[in-house]
Amino acid sequence: MPNFAEPVSATFIAVTVAVIFVGIAIAIVFVKMGKKSRNPKGL
Repeated sequence: MPNFAEPVSATFIAVTVAVIFVGIAIAIVFVKMGKKSRNPKGL
């Protein structure tokens, strides 16, 4: 078990969470843009 009291571990966790959120946001925007450009009906 890693020691979560270590600053490095806390920073790593924060960076990982941030990367995940950014990745999800980019994926959502990319999917929405792709659907709008491919489906004129807005499906």
